[in-house]
Amino acid sequence: MPLKRGTSKATFRQNLREMVRAGHPVKQAAAAAYREKRQSAAHKGAKRRSK
Repeated sequence: MPLKRGTSKATFRQNLREMVRAGHPVKQAAAAAYREKRQSAAHKGAKRRSK
């Protein structure tokens, strides 16, 4: 299942929990959750700058 997009703590925790339950190592799950959070923030910033 794909990770949810977003920058909130709740979304980060949900992504982390989902990956750990799927059997990924905690460090790998954390890296993927942080990556999704970072990309979501960059995407939000790009939208704001283009206006």
